[in-house]
Amino acid sequence: MKNKQCLSFAAVALMSVIPLADLRLAAGSTPPTTAPIVKPKPKVQKHPASYSSIGWRPEPALRGRLAALDQFENYSIQPPRGYAETIRTRGSETFYYWTGFAHDNGVVPELLIGTNVELTDAPLDNQTLYTKEIAKIKLQYPDVIFSPMETGTLNGLSFLRTYYRGNDQREFMHHGVVYITVDGTEVYTVTGDDTDPYSTNTLPLLEAAARTFQKARS
Repeated sequence: MKNKQCLSFAAVALMSVIPLADLRLAAGSTPPTTAPIVKPKPKVQKHPASYSSIGWRPEPALRGRLAALDQFENYSIQPPRGYAETIRTRGSETFYYWTGFAHDNGVVPELLIGTNVELTDAPLDNQTLYTKEIAKIKLQYPDVIFSPMETGTLNGLSFLRTYYRGNDQREFMHHGVVYITVDGTEVYTVTGDDTDPYSTNTLPLLEAAARTFQKARS
């Protein structure tokens, strides 16, 4: 009850200071026009570009350290200058090696292209393909650690990519990168690999070479 009385006294006091014309306007007159309230438009969320749109290219500063295109099967690649090529086969797999000079630890920096005929009519999804190929690297380096799988392109060809590091049987720490693609029923892997501490300098060159992988010109 005391609160109601306080409100009444406040209302009387307010009427005593507001002009009569203003009270009539408040009671029923048309209020003056005001600018409409413009609500800000919600910001459009920009989605990041799909990995499939990423075109991986050699670092420009490293192009001068690559040799001329070397063709194998229906493809070609620019290995590092001075690297020697060898070819090996094992069952349905063919391996093309380009190796540099041996380090003090006896290990050579290596660019490797492996081709393997997949005996299946069903197309391999990315995850299945990735899992099958990195399993081969795990045989070499049991404690290997891989970076998350990425997808992109090399000279218009779709590829998967991952980086890795792991110890070999002699306890040498290897660092590498592998690119994986499929052409019909054949799987191609392009790998650059070297050991500590040399990989800091050699791996960027090996990856630059891997990024030149392309269809051979007819």
